[in-house]
Amino acid sequence: MSKQFRTILDWRKRDSVLRGLNDHSQISLIHNTKSVQNAQQRFQMSPISTQLVGMTMSLASMMSSFLKGEERVIIDIQTKGPVQRIYAEASRTGEVRGMTRNPFVKSKTIQEAIGSGRCYIKK
Repeated sequence: MSKQFRTILDWRKRDSVLRGLNDHSQISLIHNTKSVQNAQQRFQMSPISTQLVGMTMSLASMMSSFLKGEERVIIDIQTKGPVQRIYAEASRTGEVRGMTRNPFVKSKTIQEAIGSGRCYIKK
């Protein structure tokens, strides 16, 4: 296998953020499968908890991709459902982390897992 081909395969294994803008719009594409898998393995999360944390991490990554300098975006979702809390933090450089207070949720739907609650977004 050539060195160039191995480099392409290594690149495909990494998470990435692709962003673009013009005079009228901004776009951000996120591929964060590895980060979500690492969070799932580290916290031994159930599938529904992994899905919720993954979506929150993706949102934080998208929002932070257009920041300047060392700024960060924090998303803190506090719920009355079994999940209780979902937290994600991301920087412009692509660093992202996420967690949930209750990683062992056995709900079948996102609505059951979250219930009602509040979402706080900080910059």
